[in-house]
Amino acid sequence: MKRLGSQLLLLIPLFIFTSAITASADINTILPGETVFVGEEGLDVTACGLQSGDIIGWWGPGSSLADEPTDTTSISSPASFYISPVTFDGESGPWYLVADKELVFYVKEPRISLRVSDTTRDYDATGKWVPTGDTIGFILDSNLYEMRARPGVAGAPVGITITAPDGIEYTEGNFAVDTTPYKTGGVWSTAGKSAGFYTIQAKCTANQLDTNANTPGKALSVPVQIQIQTLNPLIRDFSNPEEEKPEPQETDLQEETIPVPDTRPPTPVRTSPVVPEIPSILPPVPTEQDGSTSTVLPDKPRDAGTPGGDLPVLVTQETGPATLTQGPAPAPTATTAGVIPYLIIGAVPAALYLYSFGGRKNR
Repeated sequence: MKRLGSQLLLLIPLFIFTSAITASADINTILPGETVFVGEEGLDVTACGLQSGDIIGWWGPGSSLADEPTDTTSISSPASFYISPVTFDGESGPWYLVADKELVFYVKEPRISLRVSDTTRDYDATGKWVPTGDTIGFILDSNLYEMRARPGVAGAPVGITITAPDGIEYTEGNFAVDTTPYKTGGVWSTAGKSAGFYTIQAKCTANQLDTNANTPGKALSVPVQIQIQTLNPLIRDFSNPEEEKPEPQETDLQEETIPVPDTRPPTPVRTSPVVPEIPSILPPVPTEQDGSTSTVLPDKPRDAGTPGGDLPVLVTQETGPATLTQGPAPAPTATTAGVIPYLIIGAVPAALYLYSFGGRKNR
């Protein structure tokens, strides 16, 4: 029993020592095959089996380890190694120890972007209006989450800076980004904040990345803006006495009156039908009374084929002495054709009378 207790006492310091190593492991400690990012400095790569003076190399796409490396660099201080943009920029991928072709680490370009979310109303507020009083959160898309593979590291440390219209800066974070996209949830309230445009940017501060890879889109996100305001900025509030109504501006230009064409349809005007003048239907008849000619006209027109009506009347026109000419009778015209029915009606009684008179005379 005493022997078992002695063994437990020996194990307790060992457990404490092991836990201390795990807890003290820093984000700059790199194990073989892990990912490092261009711009990180002060990295401890001794666990990768590297010593001062070792040569590591990079084989470009399409090449083989049997070939000569495309690029190489020397390890000057394995306990504080710098993934310099001058050497490693554009040469992402695995790097090997040239001597024995053992994998050392993977190199990647850092990448991060940011979106703003109005968690009160649940919509993407990036570049939009956020009503005063709402709470906002952030969504991070990044490859920096791979830092979580390092001993004792929960995720890449990312901070968010919010710059107010008056220049005051608010800081949110550090967030341990361990996935992509990474959502912070609602973390910043706009209540009590002055109205205006706020600029928001995320940055990863691990191993001086935000200094050495400060190109927007790499270790720093491209800045985005939101507009914090009580009312929709598309609606102007004239009820606020501090906000003056716009006054009309004076101008020296004379007002020009531009005629506006009348596009209304014309109003139809009701008109009475025009009654055509009825021409004379009887040709002039020469007479020997006083050198005048006479034309027989009906008292009023009647429709063809309609029985009844008044007898024709005699209208006298002064035309001078009558002149008789020989020759064939003129062909009936449309005017004389209309007289024929009257001549027939008048000729029938006359024929009957002459016939009767002639009969009595012969008897």
